[in-house]
Amino acid sequence: MERELCLITPVRLRGKVVHGFGRGSKELGFPTANLEIQEAEEATATSSGDQRALRHFAESHRTGIYCAFGSIEEGVGGEEVHPVAMSMGWNPTFEDVKAKTIEPWILHHFDEDFYDCHLRLLVVAYVRPEVKFESLEQLKAEIGKDGDFCRMSLEIPSLACFKEDPFLKPWTQKVQDMPGIITSAQLQEALSQLPPLLESHTRLFLTRHGETAANEQGVLCGGGHESELNQQGLKQAEELARELRECRFALVGSSSQLRARQSAQLLSAERNDVSTAEVLENLHEMRYGHLEGARIADVRSEMISIAESWRHGKLQERVGGVEGESPQDLIERVLASLGKVLRQNRGQNVLLVCHSWVNKALIAHVTPGLGLQKLLDVPQRNCAVNVLDYCCEGTDAGSFQVLAVDLVAQSRGAARLEERSGACVEWKETPKRGGNFRTDIVKDTLKHKELYPTIAFANRKSKVRIELIRSLMAMPSPRDPRLLRSDFSTCLTPEAVDSSGPSKYPSGAVRFAVEGRTLQADKFLLAARSEYFERMLRTGMSEGAAFEVPIPRASAPAFEAVLRFIYSAGQAGQALFEEADPLEVLHLSVEFMLEDLTRLCEWKIMQGLTLDNALITFGSVVSVRSKVPTLVKACVERMQGQLRDVVGSESFKELCRSEVAVQELLLSFDEPLAKRRRMLSGARTD
Repeated sequence: MERELCLITPVRLRGKVVHGFGRGSKELGFPTANLEIQEAEEATATSSGDQRALRHFAESHRTGIYCAFGSIEEGVGGEEVHPVAMSMGWNPTFEDVKAKTIEPWILHHFDEDFYDCHLRLLVVAYVRPEVKFESLEQLKAEIGKDGDFCRMSLEIPSLACFKEDPFLKPWTQKVQDMPGIITSAQLQEALSQLPPLLESHTRLFLTRHGETAANEQGVLCGGGHESELNQQGLKQAEELARELRECRFALVGSSSQLRARQSAQLLSAERNDVSTAEVLENLHEMRYGHLEGARIADVRSEMISIAESWRHGKLQERVGGVEGESPQDLIERVLASLGKVLRQNRGQNVLLVCHSWVNKALIAHVTPGLGLQKLLDVPQRNCAVNVLDYCCEGTDAGSFQVLAVDLVAQSRGAARLEERSGACVEWKETPKRGGNFRTDIVKDTLKHKELYPTIAFANRKSKVRIELIRSLMAMPSPRDPRLLRSDFSTCLTPEAVDSSGPSKYPSGAVRFAVEGRTLQADKFLLAARSEYFERMLRTGMSEGAAFEVPIPRASAPAFEAVLRFIYSAGQAGQALFEEADPLEVLHLSVEFMLEDLTRLCEWKIMQGLTLDNALITFGSVVSVRSKVPTLVKACVERMQGQLRDVVGSESFKELCRSEVAVQELLLSFDEPLAKRRRMLSGARTD
């Protein structure tokens, strides 16, 4: 039987392991984990994102054998990721199968079973179609060959990188790690990155209310307790209203609780599209039962116990006894209420002001790979905005897609803590240009965490620097339709395959000579997903006809990162930079016209940008500055106010070899012109 590795756009699946027909271990000798697929007629408004993802995969992908990586969420056999050979389809050899099944065979020996545990799968390639075998022995032989083929295929570097995908490591994963979701960023910056709204969808701007007196006092304020916005909360709502002024909404609404109504009234004031905020039922905060109004410090142990129960999947456990609510109670009423409102506003934007647990539960429940038990890990600041698209019709009707989480107005900064030894360093860079901050970290667990700038610490043990930055950028998601394509059926049309001239989409293997190494790739996939490689590899062009295409001025790890980015449809993420220098990859991405990869490299470089390397980075990218304006701006901001130290560094002397680079740098600084000229003159003299 022929097997061929056909790469697909990676698919992330999560499901509970259920009992199947009992054939895997007993009859065949291959213990498979059966995942339940919810049929379309069984789907309800409360179906989770995981259930919808499994059903969508079964309906949209061809039946057969797939290569995947998998992990068991509960850590059975250790917190490890394993290769998987997965069958999806009807099992035609057996006649008692009445519905499609997904049966992963984890290529690892386990000493115990893992029924009722949650299995995570990252499906990366298709191997062969389903076949009806004549005998059980033939089936067993072919399953064994499937396992061997998948194990070897998943060791190929272009696939092995997916083993490090954060989705497969739930013991550390948070919503910030989910691909395609912008998290804890500036609102305006994030909105500019959102895809256009489809006519069949409604875009939900789900907002948390502003800060209240109860928030300030540390009091539990659930669905049965009221509290007004304090001065900070009023200010937060007014700032958010200014930033949302250019967005058009068909509806501005809120829950029935006072704090949400106050916030919604401020958001709807002086708008041209809506004049008043509507009050909607069943969107109130989770009810805390007998804990309503209690001081958090007094009931901390009870709250921790409840939170641990939720994390372990006990989602029916209620807060504060029988009068309180559980996460399951909460999500059922919220989904029922939202569905009606969103269907009535198809093709438009809706702004709703709700509450922390309402927002957290919805985001966790509808995000494939998270699940309701992860609701505590969803960040949600006061007056934060979450953006979700709701499908109103078709096979995915009633489903949500989370686009962004915890976005705040630009005027609100975020603090990044950096541990320092010795004396505490004063830092002046803030969003509003002012204020020095000196502080210590109280607990080791808080080190290297991202915190609000209002948080203060007092301890003499560990010195730190607090640096206020304009935003904590989320890893950008690919958005080029060509890169993201997984349906290549249009490549078979007469227009794409023209016998009278060169083929638009060449086929076969191509070899690249890079730094003494040979890297092999598929011509068709490169040409279908990249305009640059399409031009390069067309039959008739020198590179397309060459036995081996030389790639000068590039290291092998950097060019391999480019290939992996294209092969993974941009989903490889940070794993690209395990061996490759992001600055070198950035230059290759500009050369190969891969804008999504350029944005990813920008983001990666900015995560580690310091005063020491900002100047080197600036000098390197100045020749392509029009392609990376965000990175150039970040370099300048990192050096702002420290011009004298910059000019006196060895890196600046290197930079002086380029007249253009020096001019661009000094013109970017916010310093008097005469001072810049003196420093430039001094630098040239040195």
